[in-house]
Amino acid sequence: MPKKKKKYTFGVGGDLSDNEYVTTPKVSVSLSKENSDGKKSSVYSSVEKPLNKINKENINSDLTLGYSKTGKNSSFNVEGIKSGKEKNVSFNFTKKFSDGGIARGTGAAIRGKGFKGVF
Repeated sequence: MPKKKKKYTFGVGGDLSDNEYVTTPKVSVSLSKENSDGKKSSVYSSVEKPLNKINKENINSDLTLGYSKTGKNSSFNVEGIKSGKEKNVSFNFTKKFSDGGIARGTGAAIRGKGFKGVF
């Protein structure tokens, strides 16, 4: 039996937002794996820490952690976000159903023998 090939992808990113009141650095990291049959799974995370320029008060940090898995006909995603004392968790699941196809019976209509029709 041949081995399934896997492709790994690692990503790192950064962002810096600045205005006259707040400077907000953000760092994100992701790791994903894709199999040769098209199935893909990934884990991602990000951290954001706003810094107050005016009065040096503490501003809530944002922490995000997520996992997603996709296949040929379905996908699943779970994500958690924490900002200060507030916590949020979300779940998503999708499933694709296909319709149509070839319907075959006993072949009486094709052969022309004793077919009375469908009522």
